[in-house]
Amino acid sequence: MLFSVVLPTVDGREELYERVRDAYLASLAGRHPVEILVQRNMPTVGCAWQAGAERAAGDFIHLGNDDCEPHPGWWEPAVEACEAGFLPSPQVYAPDGYPQGLPAWGKVAPDWMPVHCAMIPFLSREQWEVVQPLFTGHY
Repeated sequence: MLFSVVLPTVDGREELYERVRDAYLASLAGRHPVEILVQRNMPTVGCAWQAGAERAAGDFIHLGNDDCEPHPGWWEPAVEACEAGFLPSPQVYAPDGYPQGLPAWGKVAPDWMPVHCAMIPFLSREQWEVVQPLFTGHY
């Protein structure tokens, strides 16, 4: 299965982008092929995600950011959630280790609890065909 990862970035954030890109490549190395779709200097993250997802060839599409580094094994529960019919979003942590997930800032939700917003969406090709086009505001 091919993973497409859309990574918006802007000039001046090359080190952040490269670190995150390399983390995605390392996390999937030897397991699954990955396509990194960098979107540079777009007006909003939403515009970058839309443009990248339109070009994506993957069986799964992950709409990432240049400052959100994936943890090892991130993709396994995301695929599991898609196969169960959910639109998963990974838990995001601030540099100080404090969770930034929804439904409430700083609250860690129990596994499989529905939330009203996916901050860093991951979806299957089939789900993308249903939910596109994206809102192209900031997120």
